[in-house]
Amino acid sequence: MRGPIAALVAALIWFGPSAALARQVRIVVTGDSNIEGKGVSLSDAYPAQLERALRAKGLDVTVLNTGRNGDVTAGLMRRLDSAVPQGTDLVIFTIGINDLTRGEPLEYVREMNGKIRDTLKARGMEVMLFGPNQPLKNFQDGISEDPDFHVEKVNRPSQFHLNAQGYAHVVKRTLPIIMPVVKKLAARK
Repeated sequence: MRGPIAALVAALIWFGPSAALARQVRIVVTGDSNIEGKGVSLSDAYPAQLERALRAKGLDVTVLNTGRNGDVTAGLMRRLDSAVPQGTDLVIFTIGINDLTRGEPLEYVREMNGKIRDTLKARGMEVMLFGPNQPLKNFQDGISEDPDFHVEKVNRPSQFHLNAQGYAHVVKRTLPIIMPVVKKLAARK
């Protein structure tokens, strides 16, 4: 048996019936420079590494990087329609550090993140926010003070832009949180 039918039978045997019926999941990862990947190639930034990791787990995904260097919560809110195209299934975002460094209070950042989340959910998208009071409190949890994971090699904790190794670490930490959502979305018809 060869061709498409053989591939379908093989998928049913290998992955079970749900995998053969799965559809591609469209993911947008957005936010500030740590999403965009300031200081690394686009292929080393978090969204590209996340896409490769999800595909390595057998999931059919596309991951679009719409991070923007220097962006703040109000900026993301203004560009939300262009940053997150209609037809997106899952949005992963982290933003607010630039607000805080410019003197905005944490409550303001939380409020704006909530508005962004609610706007995306109203558009029918699944949303994962990495930030305060969320499953992953800080995009750089565990590595924020380790210069080996950052583009900026300094003699003090950098807490700025991640290098390829730093993004790989974040992918490893976030994959168990993201995979169940992606699998659920892939199973929808």
